[in-house]
Parts: sequence; structure tokens; C-alpha cells
Amino acid sequence: MRMIFNLTDPLTRCKAVTAGILSAGFISATTIYLTATESYENSLAEFESSRKYAYELERIGGKAALVANCINNWFAGLWHGQTLSYTIAAVTIILAVVYYFIATSLEAEAQDIRAENQTCFFQDEWEKGVPVPFSVTKSNYDLPDDKC
Repeated sequence: MRMIFNLTDPLTRCKAVTAGILSAGFISATTIYLTATESYENSLAEFESSRKYAYELERIGGKAALVANCINNWFAGLWHGQTLSYTIAAVTIILAVVYYFIATSLEAEAQDIRAENQTCFFQDEWEKGVPVPFSVTKSNYDLPDDKC
């Protein structure tokens, strides 16, 4: 059984792009995870973990400086070694979900606008048998009476 995707359909195209984003991100994350090493060495790590450093930092900048230093160290750690693969996987999921919801909501809005803007300009010509200036089949053109 062979499946053929109709990429002219906006929803199918949206799903295909979302799947592409997810697959590219997860392949990248897996590659980084398998090849990364945890040998990131901070030359000041021993000093930054000492009580003297914490005391001096608190004395100069207060508790806010201690919290900011802690957050800064955590954030810097996200971009090294195997934790980078987790970061890329999380960013990939967030990006794919945001893209999917924005794209599908824009497409739904576009369909609503197209439905509102449909006119029945050629409906009288269909009934009279007058040829229309573009290729339209009767089955594709049938509109409900409330749209006219």
C-alpha cells in the first residue's frame, strides 16, 4: 500500500513541516548526545563553589547577586556536553508545537475569510447556461443559498 501525500493541502503541508522540524531536531539532539563528552572544565569552578566566593559576592552584590550567579551558572551549563542535546530536544519540541498551532490557526482564519468572501457572481450565469470566464465545474461551484 503506497501513500501519496497531497502537499497542496495546507493542513497536510503544515503536518509535514512540523514532522520535518521534529525529525531534524531529534536527529541533531541524538547526534550531539552520542558524540558529546562531559569534560567541560571551568577553570574557576573550584573558586566559585567556595564559601569565600559566596561571602564576597553576597557582600558586594547582596542576595540578588548570589541568585543571579546561580542562574547564570545553570544557564551556561545548558550549552555544553550532553545537556546541550536535552536543550536542543526541548527547543525542537517547543518550536514544532508553536509552528503547528500558529500555522493551523492562520489556515483556519484564512478559510473563514475565503468563505466570507465567496460571492455568487456566477450563480446566475450557471442557471442561464452562460459560459463562465474560468474553469469551474458545477460540483465545485455549488454554494449554499445562505452564502448568496
